[in-house]
Amino acid sequence: MEDKIPAPEEIEQSKRKEGIVAAARDALHREGSCEIDPDAEISEGDDNGCYVRSWTWFSFVGTPWDKEKKDDAV
Repeated sequence: MEDKIPAPEEIEQSKRKEGIVAAARDALHREGSCEIDPDAEISEGDDNGCYVRSWTWFSFVGTPWDKEKKDDAV
């Protein structure tokens, strides 16, 4: 099986995506709060921007899912 040689437009799209993700990481990435992987997926439409897949931390403190909640019934 031969390796597929990417077309020039595929290479250009890949470089564009890498640049967008790098810029989003510089602007939005916050360790432990909002993390963007270097190979994050993007969703771009006609608007002047795009969605970048990220990991957002949600604390369970004070919620029904709190793992450190003390059981008041003793």
